[in-house]
Amino acid sequence: MNSHPGRCIRGRSVPVAAGCVLVFILILGGARPARVVAQEGAGSPAPDQLLLKDYRPRAIHRVPVTRVDRARYPVIDMHSHAYVRTQDQVDAWVRTMDELGIERTVILSGATGGEFDAVLARFARHKDRFSVWCGFRHVPHHLPHPGDGG
Repeated sequence: MNSHPGRCIRGRSVPVAAGCVLVFILILGGARPARVVAQEGAGSPAPDQLLLKDYRPRAIHRVPVTRVDRARYPVIDMHSHAYVRTQDQVDAWVRTMDELGIERTVILSGATGGEFDAVLARFARHKDRFSVWCGFRHVPHHLPHPGDGG
């Protein structure tokens, strides 16, 4: 027995079924994507001529903005790579970490064997600031690996 007055379609009231049909129609083609409206003003390009480099959206909502220049608590950068090649570059990286409040950086070197030893040596002066992780050998264990001198 139906507790709602009115007609039912497969156990649902007519307004619910009508709403489902409306959503279905909108999804399948009744709805069109919103058009980009060019900002008003002299020299504004037509929406189909607007280039990404020229797009300067204006917020329509006024919300509080909080600018965070430095983390309140020490940060650990969990994913970086051994981009630097010299000790001076490593030292500059540490200075940047100090400016931004980054306590430690995890270096995912992807290296093995002698190549990994070289990466580890590059960051050794700041071993308290960097955790250098090795890579994996992507060859069967019984075959010689180029990084192992074999």
